[in-house]
Amino acid sequence: VDHSIVMAGARVEAGAVVRDSALLPGAIVEAGAVVTGSIVGPGSVVGRGATVADLTVTGRDAVVDAGAALSGARVPETDD
Repeated sequence: VDHSIVMAGARVEAGAVVRDSALLPGAIVEAGAVVTGSIVGPGSVVGRGATVADLTVTGRDAVVDAGAALSGARVPETDD
């Protein structure tokens, strides 16, 4: 984790990289994922090995699938 904000309850698993980003409460970045210059919304999960970059923003409880590559994307919140 480098030059980033990791809020209460957010978790970065071993082997993940978070740089110049914000992880809101309860966000999870799984092992091997890379988050750069983005905002991971509350309760959202960035799956194992995924890449999230270039001002990607996820909504509440959103899921970025394992291995996905997002750049400048908006991932809507889930409908529960």
